[in-house]
This record gives sequence, structure tokens and C-alpha cells, in this order.
Amino acid sequence: MVHVVFLAPRFLENTNRYVRAFAEQGGVTLSLVSLDPEEAIPAPLRPRIAAHYRVAELADPAQLTAAVRAIAGAVGPVDRLAGFLEQLQLAMAEVRDALGIEGMSAAVARNFRDKDRMKDVLRRRGVPVARSTLARSPSELAAFVAQVGLPVIVKPQAGLGARATYRIDHDDDLAALAPPSAAQPL
Repeated sequence: MVHVVFLAPRFLENTNRYVRAFAEQGGVTLSLVSLDPEEAIPAPLRPRIAAHYRVAELADPAQLTAAVRAIAGAVGPVDRLAGFLEQLQLAMAEVRDALGIEGMSAAVARNFRDKDRMKDVLRRRGVPVARSTLARSPSELAAFVAQVGLPVIVKPQAGLGARATYRIDHDDDLAALAPPSAAQPL
């Protein structure tokens, strides 16, 4: 048997499809960590769930580590830690590193969550990528635009898909953006 701990943020329809898919796998002992109480697990799935641990914040590696340790203590060693949300991948990787669980490490997760870092990794491997910079101030962003010209694509450093991604065709578009900062670089 493989013991899988799955991060199930809320027991909504989409999440429940993932839980069901894991639960239906032969040879899998399934435990869950979620924001919801155990009672929220759909009744048909409950018999297949070995353990449940509720946390206040799924993206907090300390809370996740405590949850996975508690589940391992109750059920047995955890072989895999899984979750489908991109924004949870770094926290899960930090838990894997801390507890010695096989899977993507924090160093690898940082390479795809931090878009600027990801491009540096790809460039070092000879993969062509668009010129880019990490702008932490309006002046850094303006300097980059002056260097490469318009249009440019502007997105958050750790964005999800195309959320908060903008094509900037004119100086007016650039002025309308929320300015980058050290806390929220673009």
C-alpha cells in the first residue's frame, strides 16, 4: 500500500473529483488535509479516507508539516504528498524536504513558481525565452520598457496562469498598472 496525503482545500465539486480519483485507486491508503472539517467530506468517500487533518492555512509549511506528522503518527509513514493547486506546490515541497517524502523538492518548486527564476533556469539550459526582468519599482519597469520597447507583457512574479497578466502596448497602459514594489514585483 502507498500512503498518499492529499491537500483538499475545500470539499467542493472539483476537489471531490480529485479525492474520488485517489480513493478509487487500488493499493492507496488516502489521508486528507483541508480547510474544511471532517464532516464536510462527502459521505460516499468517507469509508476510503484513513485520516483527516484540518488546518487554518494550506499554504503554511509549518501547519502542513504538523498535519502530515500527525497523520503519519496515526496511520503510518507517508509515501506521497499531493495537491493540484499551483500556489500550494512550494509549501508541499517544503514539507517533503522537511519530512523526507519523495517528490518535488522546494528548490525545484521555486524554479517554476518564481517566473523570473524559471526563465533564468531555462536560459542557462539553452532554452530561448523572451527577454525579461524582475521590476521592484516603477523606475525599474520603465527602464526595461525603454530597453526592449513596446509591447511588453507584465505579470506577477508568482502568478497563476494568466491572472493579472497584461499586454502593454502604450505608455498609458503602463501608467494604469499598479506599480511594482519590493513586496509585489512584476
